[in-house]
Amino acid sequence: YSLKEDLAVVLDEIAATVGGRVVFMTRPEKAEDFLPYRKLFDPDGHHLSSEGHKVLADRISQLLEHLSIVENPRVGSWDIVGDDMCVSWFLSGQCPFKVHGDGVKMISWAADNKNHLYKYGLEFPKGGKIMFNNPFNKPMALYLDFMLEGPFPGIYPITEIIVETFGPNGSILSKPFYINPSVDRAVHFVQPAFIGTVPPGDIIVHVRPLEKGKKEAFRIAGINISEINDRFATPDVHIIQPQECALLRQEQAPAANLRLSGFADPKSIQIKENNNMSRVTVVKFVCDNVLNG
Repeated sequence: YSLKEDLAVVLDEIAATVGGRVVFMTRPEKAEDFLPYRKLFDPDGHHLSSEGHKVLADRISQLLEHLSIVENPRVGSWDIVGDDMCVSWFLSGQCPFKVHGDGVKMISWAADNKNHLYKYGLEFPKGGKIMFNNPFNKPMALYLDFMLEGPFPGIYPITEIIVETFGPNGSILSKPFYINPSVDRAVHFVQPAFIGTVPPGDIIVHVRPLEKGKKEAFRIAGINISEINDRFATPDVHIIQPQECALLRQEQAPAANLRLSGFADPKSIQIKENNNMSRVTVVKFVCDNVLNG
């Protein structure tokens, strides 16, 4: 939206559909006047600072003074998007699923000012698997919540994900999906990634970190399944095509100039355009170290 007034109208309309309210932080009219507001954000420019949280809490408190509070609000599936199952252990450290793998464990890397741990993730230093169930009697979209960090080269390794499902004739393995958990800016947060469509029943997500020498192991913070629709765009997940490895072998096409304009979107059968250098990095690494041309 080019005008913030347009955005405000749209957000109010969305909030009205669920009986919600929108609270805005104060902000400058012009970008060059942003400096006094910088204190409201952490150094990564993405999360609120302690002062920013206080400002937001005060605004919410002022709003609540004029609203009635529902003691037992309805909890259930979203009216519009349908069924879903969202399981996160990012704040609790409690994963209800079966997990296997050498060295796989739940870790925390942050504490508040009272030394209470928070920000948890399952760590996969040598690979492993998560086992759970799609309880719905229909195919659902599977999302994996992983930790994303930057700037490049990042602290987490490029990782291979394979989904195992089960049919009448036994187990079925998906194509490998590759995740690069690094970005070109200074951030550290949970990123949902669309992995594929899964049938009802048991599901196993196989996790295999590929890069050596990274500071931290690949971390997963949650598993979500939802109705098959266009809820998320996830450029962090890649399917590598054989022709891309062939392109790498051509001396006239070094990695820095790869024309990786056509790639398979795991959400559809379409070939989409992508000029992201992160994909070039993933393709080169996977072709050189996994597929070996």
